[in-house]
Amino acid sequence: FTATLLMLLVEAGHLDLDEPISTYLPEVGAIRLAASGEAVPAPTLRQLLSHTGGFLALGAGDGWRNLVYGPSTMAGAVQAIVDAGLDYRPGTGYAYTQLGYVVAAHAAER
Repeated sequence: FTATLLMLLVEAGHLDLDEPISTYLPEVGAIRLAASGEAVPAPTLRQLLSHTGGFLALGAGDGWRNLVYGPSTMAGAVQAIVDAGLDYRPGTGYAYTQLGYVVAAHAAER
């Protein structure tokens, strides 16, 4: 459902697949690599939807659950995800994860 909604918003011209998600969610512009603290460019919507945005993989422990289900709002979840940082630079790897979809869904919500 999330991908369908996002693509309808892309088709209507409200979102662009190749813009950094920080265009729609400025708080994501402060994202960093978790291991080094290095600032990196925010992933694009396309990278979020294709699991190449740099986020923690679902199979990498249960830490992701606290990020998604701990906060009481979508904005809180996105902030927790940003604060946790990325595992790798956007576009340089693949990790099946729910985190990118949470961030993308919040862009649709906003």
